[in-house]
Amino acid sequence: MQSATTERSDRFLGYHHTRTASPDGSAFERHCHDCYELLFVREGSGKAVVEGTEYLLSSGSLFLFRPLEYHYVCPDEGVPYERYVINFGSGIPVGAAASLPFLAKEGAYGGNGISYSDSDGTAEKIFSLAELRDPADAPLGFSILRTIVTQALALLSRVETVSSGSENTLVSNIIGYLNDNLQSDLSLDEVAKHFFISKYYLCRVFRKNTGVSVMHFVNTKRVAKAKQLIASGMPAADAALEAGFRDYSVFYRACKKSTGQAPVSERAKTK
Repeated sequence: MQSATTERSDRFLGYHHTRTASPDGSAFERHCHDCYELLFVREGSGKAVVEGTEYLLSSGSLFLFRPLEYHYVCPDEGVPYERYVINFGSGIPVGAAASLPFLAKEGAYGGNGISYSDSDGTAEKIFSLAELRDPADAPLGFSILRTIVTQALALLSRVETVSSGSENTLVSNIIGYLNDNLQSDLSLDEVAKHFFISKYYLCRVFRKNTGVSVMHFVNTKRVAKAKQLIASGMPAADAALEAGFRDYSVFYRACKKSTGQAPVSERAKTK
């Protein structure tokens, strides 16, 4: 299997093609990030969860996760899971693909991803172009991956209904409230009071539908938002406050815990 990472000015493009013979659903990371992600499932079954909305994951599934959308996959155990994953920034799509309406949510919170079922093999043909990459030829590899992104987005744009996942209305509303109030001093008591439910029920229903705790969700979102602001040129301390952290030290610890890297590493990528 192949993997690659390419950086050019303020754009990021990461790629990997991986096959897991016997996946453990609990081992797959629950996360969000400050870039887009395309996931094409060549083989597998299970589910994908985006901002609390659950989608069927099966061979031929194509997903687009937008910046700051919290998501994870849970493949079925005992079923081989093969996938292509491409992460890219807003500068990667070219031509008409760059102005597609479902990309406009970059920088905005909320949303529930985009899902498409590849019934005629078109998506598989698009992603198979990655096999033409020569690891020693970085410019060619970059061009091929950008072509894949552009064609995959064009494919998604031709689908009349791309979102058909099931969601829990209460959890969806809670997620919307958290996304809209990340800059506030959120607490479990305040969130539970807002929805007229007990704190215990809030924690239980949220974890059941998202796989993580409320505070883990909030802190992961805040880290991703701060990283996005830093990448745009904002000083790290200001980005931390803008994203909802009380001070830089709290953000620093949260960023190290979430990404394994210090915030300054993100700023360095833009230079």
